[in-house]
Amino acid sequence: QGIERFVDMIDMPVVLLNGAGIYDFNTRKTIWSLSLLPSASEVVRQIENAFHDIGIIVFTDEGMYYERFSQSLRNYYNFEDHGAAEQKNYTEVHTAWRKILLVTNEETIGYVRDFLAKTEYAEQYSFMQSGKNFYEILPLGANKWGAISELRKIAGAEQRYVICVGDSENDVRMLEKADLGIAVGNAMQCAKIAADFILASNNDEGVVAEIIRQLPKKNIADKIEKYYVNIVEQTEKST
Repeated sequence: QGIERFVDMIDMPVVLLNGAGIYDFNTRKTIWSLSLLPSASEVVRQIENAFHDIGIIVFTDEGMYYERFSQSLRNYYNFEDHGAAEQKNYTEVHTAWRKILLVTNEETIGYVRDFLAKTEYAEQYSFMQSGKNFYEILPLGANKWGAISELRKIAGAEQRYVICVGDSENDVRMLEKADLGIAVGNAMQCAKIAADFILASNNDEGVVAEIIRQLPKKNIADKIEKYYVNIVEQTEKST
């Protein structure tokens, strides 16, 4: 929901839910997705019992739901920026759960990470920090690069050059696997390590402008040239 303000700029399906889904805003349909296991509701209950003030939002194709409006949601989650959510008992959310967003302070995220690692669910889901105050539970194996790979297949664009920009733990694999991975200036250290280079700016217009400026630098032009040479060679071998 939070991305709808950018829809007019995009003329193709979009990777959402940190790689758990691909959505086509033109047809208003999810065209590819992964789902959490039925045990996700029990994971939520265990987290609620262990961390009483944590904010929890469940994402489905139909909407976003929270059961209790905790102080953490009040402090760290802006519904206007991220999209409206409906207050609802989780047992009444019958459609497939795509991801669970945990909202709390940075210190508690560390405790939540350790807590989940010790549960029976540690091998059943993917866990990642997606922001300063956000920690997510995703379907096992879900990540942005996996979804981008699926989108390339759907769009028939498997040979296209891919530039990815990111700032958090949930972007690391995408930055590592992209033809060109870029971290913004205020990115988490793990994202900066994974990227090919780091931008000085982190505002929307500044990011685009600096990417354009940087393309001829830092051997990026050579990297793009080598990529296309490789594609040409592969094409010639197949003909």
